[in-house]
Amino acid sequence: MINGVMRYNGEAIMRNVRIKKTMFILLLFVSFGHSYAPPSSPRTTFNFNLDWRYVVQNVNGAEQASFNDASWKTCSTPHTFEEDNAFRMDGYEFMGRIAWYRKHFKIPEEYAGKKVFIEFEGV
Repeated sequence: MINGVMRYNGEAIMRNVRIKKTMFILLLFVSFGHSYAPPSSPRTTFNFNLDWRYVVQNVNGAEQASFNDASWKTCSTPHTFEEDNAFRMDGYEFMGRIAWYRKHFKIPEEYAGKKVFIEFEGV
């Protein structure tokens, strides 16, 4: 107080308010952050990337479940059938080529009668 007139520093008051707000928000995050857990999901995820079979040619009947693909190469996905020749061939030579990919799998019996989704990320 100078000569009976109270002077205040508006900048100092605003800084003090910002500090108090920041501390309050941090306190909220800390107190609720440790007790929060996201809801559990009823979904089960299986890794579908392993044990694929592929061949680079058009094969009649390969769409049939009973087709014998034992002689085909195995791979994991993601995969590109050109990787064996990628640096030996011109890129134009790959155009128009046909390749088959097959995957054998069994769904566990506990999923019988339930919805099952197969999600491909990069086909």
